Amino acid sequence: MYSLSFSVVAQPSSSTKAAAPQFGASAQTWSHPENNSASAATSGLAATALGACVYRGGLRRRAKASGRRRKAVECRAAADATLSLVGGVDELKRVWLEDIRPDFVPDIDEDPYLSPPDVEKMVGRFLQAEKNQKSKDPVATAAARLRRTAEFRRDYRVADFHRKGMARQLFMHKTNPGASMYFADAGLRDRDGEPVLMGRSSLMVDTDVPGRKDADKMIASTHLRAGIFVVERAAVEVKNKASYILDLGAYPKEDLAKRSNQRFWDADGYEDCSSCIKGRCAPTTSVGPHLPEHEVMPDGLPVLKEALRCVTEFYPELLKKVYFYRPGFLFRTIYAVFSMWVPKDTRQKFVLVNEGDEHKFFLAPDACDPADVPPELGGSGEPMCGDRFIAKAIDRYDATATKPESESVDMHSANRLPPVE
Repeated sequence: MYSLSFSVVAQPSSSTKAAAPQFGASAQTWSHPENNSASAATSGLAATALGACVYRGGLRRRAKASGRRRKAVECRAAADATLSLVGGVDELKRVWLEDIRPDFVPDIDEDPYLSPPDVEKMVGRFLQAEKNQKSKDPVATAAARLRRTAEFRRDYRVADFHRKGMARQLFMHKTNPGASMYFADAGLRDRDGEPVLMGRSSLMVDTDVPGRKDADKMIASTHLRAGIFVVERAAVEVKNKASYILDLGAYPKEDLAKRSNQRFWDADGYEDCSSCIKGRCAPTTSVGPHLPEHEVMPDGLPVLKEALRCVTEFYPELLKKVYFYRPGFLFRTIYAVFSMWVPKDTRQKFVLVNEGDEHKFFLAPDACDPADVPPELGGSGEPMCGDRFIAKAIDRYDATATKPESESVDMHSANRLPPVE
């Protein structure tokens, strides 16, 4: 699973290079200086050709030997890497179970992410992430990252994300103003059965659209909490790695017009807390807790940078691909900046997909079945219906929640979302 490869290029030695002309020189001596006949010339050419064949044969033999040596080096490197990883996992597992995890009991016992059935697989992801970053002591740095992750999850009360009703509380602008959610897990799976999140950035960033109001503006603290909820719920469902398709195309005006331009996040009503953006504070009405730095964070790229930090820091080695679909010039410019905020191995999983090229990427035979993908993304499956695919996701989150609804959660049962058509 984990291997290192070394490339060894076969080059002829300096002595071999010097020897090559000698065949031509020998051919000259076979022809008498006074004999300029065609037969003599032919003899010289034949000798030269014969010498060249012998020379090339020697190179081929040396190349084959070099190839065998290269394969042996690769096999030894792969074996060493595997042994190193296995040994590292054993040591990291010991450190996790004996030195770190006890500091977070009993709450961590109910944490589905840090207390999974396969502990070795969980710590192995953290270890592999540190190896990818060329850590000089990957076990030590992975252990430190595991502790930071446990602290973050405790302080942020991530376990609450698994409660019934939490998705609605976090996505609705009545209870979590400014969340401005535009992506979620609506149930799409790739051919491996892994989660594929879907998103439409225009639902949040497009301002010149019918029905747009101040209450629709994104607030850093509430948006980040709702966004990390989506990542968390995907992380506990994934078997190996998940993907994400983000549609960067135009705002779905026609679909929203069919619903009088009402956003899904207003189904319970809404609170206008947009003044918190300039005031650098969290709304008094929101689903917390919020990290202090999230409360004072300005909107825009700082929020994106923090989201990328949280995902790469606390959820390592869970990403298969991120497909940025229908990117425009402005996005490509921003992409050149934010793609440098993530490690190189993560950046290599980012893919820009032009409209018409879906079959080369997320609709490829080894990705998603086109029959499962919405037509808005080039497939023939159930449509996204503007922003109603997120309403569908909310219902799915409730159906798969593993913890009971908290007493503090008000479901606003009288104002349920309309069914997805």
